[in-house]
Amino acid sequence: MDMKILFLAANPVDVISRLRTDEEFREISQKIHSGSLADQFELIPELAVRPGDLQAALLRHQPDIVHFSGHGSPSGGIILENETGKRQVVSREALADLFRILKDNLRVVVLNACYAKDQAQALTGTIDFTIGMSAAIDDRAAIVFAAHFYQSLAFGRSVKEAFELAVNELCIEGFDVALAPELLVRDGANAAESRIGETARRVALAEDEAEPALISEDDSHHPLGRPVMRGATIEEHKEKPGSIAFLPWLFASIAISLATDVLRRFLGDGWSDMAALIVQSAFVGLAIVAAAITTISMMHPTHPLVVRGVSSSHLYAPQKVERAVILTGIALVLALTVWLSLPVFARYYNESGAGFQYREQPDLTRARESYQQAVRLNPSYAPAHYNLAFVQEDLQPEKAIAEYLLAIRYDSDIYPAYNNLARLYLLRGQGNDYENALNILSQAVVLSPQDENVQYSLNKNLGWANYALKHYPLAETYLRRAISLRSQQGAAAHCLLAYVLKEQGKAGAVDECYDCVSLAPGEKDLEAKWVSDAQDCLLKGGIR
Repeated sequence: MDMKILFLAANPVDVISRLRTDEEFREISQKIHSGSLADQFELIPELAVRPGDLQAALLRHQPDIVHFSGHGSPSGGIILENETGKRQVVSREALADLFRILKDNLRVVVLNACYAKDQAQALTGTIDFTIGMSAAIDDRAAIVFAAHFYQSLAFGRSVKEAFELAVNELCIEGFDVALAPELLVRDGANAAESRIGETARRVALAEDEAEPALISEDDSHHPLGRPVMRGATIEEHKEKPGSIAFLPWLFASIAISLATDVLRRFLGDGWSDMAALIVQSAFVGLAIVAAAITTISMMHPTHPLVVRGVSSSHLYAPQKVERAVILTGIALVLALTVWLSLPVFARYYNESGAGFQYREQPDLTRARESYQQAVRLNPSYAPAHYNLAFVQEDLQPEKAIAEYLLAIRYDSDIYPAYNNLARLYLLRGQGNDYENALNILSQAVVLSPQDENVQYSLNKNLGWANYALKHYPLAETYLRRAISLRSQQGAAAHCLLAYVLKEQGKAGAVDECYDCVSLAPGEKDLEAKWVSDAQDCLLKGGIR
């Protein structure tokens, strides 16, 4: 009897940071297979999980361990995908009730997601052992923890030992574990004595002793028929270049599809873009067909499909075929060279945009056009997405948000994008914007920026986000930290701290209003309403 590990993964398309859930599954599988009890574990993947998939997965597999790889919400619950692939939060109460009803063989639940501790706590009344993350955790750290936890189980270690070894591996690899994984144990359960893999081995041995031996059937007398060749004879085939007759079609279709893609990226948006996509799709389809027939012709030169294809293409003469292969091959090399050079052209347009943006008299329109061309030529070029977002912040903030998200997706170390994106979320203040801002700022903290101005901005925005979410003590902590980094500047942090102190009924709001107003001149990162409210505060002796 195998111990079933149900691997649930969700990676919504509209979540800021994309997780490597496939990498996590691969490493867990490898670590389990290295264990002495590897044959007693069965790892079952369920990917792109939607809320409606949970019950079916538990009913179908009846797992011993449920592992969730994905995102957690700071306000509680885990984040799955809806029908369109976007986020959908499952509340901790609903998930806890589901596991209560369908507990069956389930003994361990691992919630490998940020802020999942509260969800894990909600399961302790039902599940023997639950692991959750108390704060944001780095994607790589989460993968390392999970892989080494299951490795230890596969070597017969107890749940407690497996958890401690996984945490120890995080320390060995230099990750900060102060706020990360926590093991929660149900009353009456003993993590130090529970060995999941050992239980599986005892059950399997008992079943092996009771199971009768299987008798294999001797199939040595099955007759083998002689293959019959149909169509052209071998002699005829030697005269026809069937094995390379389709290469010109393959080379030409690939070359045209690449050239069409290059033209589409240079020409821009609109109907021309759509027409180019249609043409490109058609030639990609032709390339796939040509590649399939070429493969068949090389493996089975006398296949009827190959014979008919050669006849219909009029490619009988070897010289004609060779000439066609050479010409289409040259076209393919040229098209591939230009296509592979698109990142070089993208860098050129990105640098041109910077020239327009930062010259003595900035031309933001031409800068934006250059950045747009750069991202069309190389959609994964993070610096161009960042620059495009920066010039769009004032006039097109929604597009700026989208571009910052792309910059972070393609380069998770591009720190300024995190801070600017969080600020735009806070300014918009709709739906999940405040939670999004807090999530992305938590990711920025992991990058540990050393610049004092950057640290100020980060702490100010963290204070702003927590103030918007009514986490006033945390907001005060971050804002005072920001103020300590700028003794004679930082009006924004003083303005926000005045609001926070007022909400907590603490003294000192008027002093912060004074600093807000007195430090405001010349500061760019400051909302006019904050200064106006601070001025009213000084006139009335309080703050709205």
